[in-house]
Amino acid sequence: MGNWKASTRLLRVKNLARSGVNLNKDNHLKCKRCSKKSKQSVNTKGKSLSGSMGHSFNSVDLKEFGEHIGLKWSGHTPCKFSWFQSLWGNGNCGFVQKEAIGNSGGMCLIWDCNSFVVDSAVKNDYFLAIRGKWCGFGQDAIIVNVYGPHTDAKKKEMWYSLDKINRRVDTAWLLCGDFNGVRNQSDRLNCVFHQSRATRFNDFITSNNLVEIPINGKKFTRISDDGTKFSKLDRVAVVTGGNKGIGLEICRQLASNDIVIILTARNESRGIAAIENLHASGVVNVVFHQLDVKDPTSIAKLAKFVESQFQKLDILVNNAGETGMIIQHDEFRAFKDGNGYLHVNDQDAHLFTEIMKHPYDLGEECIKTNYYGTKAVTEAFLPLLQLSQSPRIVNVSSNYGQAHWIPNEKVKAELQDTENLTEEKIDEIIQRFLRDFKSNKLSENGWPLTCIAYKISKAAVNGYTRLLARKFRNILINSVHPGYVITDMTSHTGFMTTEEGAKAPLMLALLPDGGPSGFHFDEMKVASI
Repeated sequence: MGNWKASTRLLRVKNLARSGVNLNKDNHLKCKRCSKKSKQSVNTKGKSLSGSMGHSFNSVDLKEFGEHIGLKWSGHTPCKFSWFQSLWGNGNCGFVQKEAIGNSGGMCLIWDCNSFVVDSAVKNDYFLAIRGKWCGFGQDAIIVNVYGPHTDAKKKEMWYSLDKINRRVDTAWLLCGDFNGVRNQSDRLNCVFHQSRATRFNDFITSNNLVEIPINGKKFTRISDDGTKFSKLDRVAVVTGGNKGIGLEICRQLASNDIVIILTARNESRGIAAIENLHASGVVNVVFHQLDVKDPTSIAKLAKFVESQFQKLDILVNNAGETGMIIQHDEFRAFKDGNGYLHVNDQDAHLFTEIMKHPYDLGEECIKTNYYGTKAVTEAFLPLLQLSQSPRIVNVSSNYGQAHWIPNEKVKAELQDTENLTEEKIDEIIQRFLRDFKSNKLSENGWPLTCIAYKISKAAVNGYTRLLARKFRNILINSVHPGYVITDMTSHTGFMTTEEGAKAPLMLALLPDGGPSGFHFDEMKVASI
């Protein structure tokens, strides 16, 4: 169905004071004649009102919000009246909805039929309006739910259309919703503020005799870790391979920092199951989108989704990965008292011939996922990351990506030569490796003999991380070894829980402005390449 949230931004009101309506100390509208509160616009921070349809709203009685509520959503599918009735509780409600345009822009208004009698509705690309009689104080009123566009041209079009409606009628008028705009510099502390956009917003309010009614909730919905940047823009993060293990825990911990998370997975059913589990645990600001990092079409669909829904990306965590091996898990767990990877080295490669097998086709797929997949996803999101006030890229790598694991001195020197390393050079190294791998010349030409393709893929990721950081100095870009974590990838060997393993990637995702970039971290500390 899509993702829903209540209108959270602002409420504008015209002519209500003349009709006996005032604002009480709790920021509700209150009718003097009936003493009944009506909360027109709700800040849903902490409410279970976002997430997949059918999960988040099931336990919510919308009547708790008052006589009216405006909702907006993403997704294509409209809803049936019976669904709104079930949410309202007693079914005595009316509703009108506007379908989404593409992947966003869907809106609806729901009202208590005992309190408001509607006689007409107007649907626009950017707002939904109803006109009728508000029984509490016996006057006609127009209630508008706004889902503001992001571009200047479309904003002007929206202001003009709303202004036109207002000038046609002389009646009480309320606007609530997400205006995608701010009124003054105080709403953008240390962040980009466009005076011309704010001026147009304020001119609309003034010329239409509107006043702002405060709503409950935080003044800012985004605060940087160092406390220097504040805005009403939520941060958005994409996590690849987020359906289990470290990736899932990164999603959970990022979400706890008031960040909207797009959890991705190649397998749709597993991704949806992960989302359901997060929602059930109270983590509601996470949505799912399918992603195969080896499929350009899949990557493009995800990028388009993020652009249409959020218009920017703040954090990209490239976590999806493969080992490139067939592992006999029981035997591996039994090896050296369960501390297998501490003892995996090329000198003892013969001890692992029956436990860890390295077919060429799996090695090639490992390179495609770990390096080329990371590269493709990153390149697709660079334009959206450039639109963020604090962009971060975290490449989940491994200490197996350090150059000392590669015996070939020439390759080692090429990867460590940061000033002269290029993407073409990395591609050349990978192609030489794959040729020797296919020709069974790994030992002869100085390539790793254990965790073969995995080591090369992560060395390439670490090199690519440094290249990107040098090229995009406004983005903090780092790679990280999360530690020896107990996951499926390690055959459930290791010393760290996924909660502990997510700490270092989380630290890098939430780095303050001016933090390190272009480094490889071994857990929480900078490591050698």
